[in-house]
Amino acid sequence: MIYRTFFDCRFMPVDMPEERRIQIAKDEAARSIAEYIRDKITMEYDPRTNTVRGTLEI
Repeated sequence: MIYRTFFDCRFMPVDMPEERRIQIAKDEAARSIAEYIRDKITMEYDPRTNTVRGTLEI
C-alpha cells in the first residue's frame, strides 16, 4: 500500500522552520490514517474479561 499526502503550508508563518512544517504535516497525516483505520477496524467487547478486541484486515 502506498499512502501519499499533501499538506498546504501557505497559511503558516513565513518564518516557521522547515522542520516544524514537516512535523505538523506528519502529525496531520497520522491523524488521517488513524481516522481511516478507525472506520475499518472491527471491535468486539468481551464481558468475561471486560476487554475490547479490535481486528483490522489489511
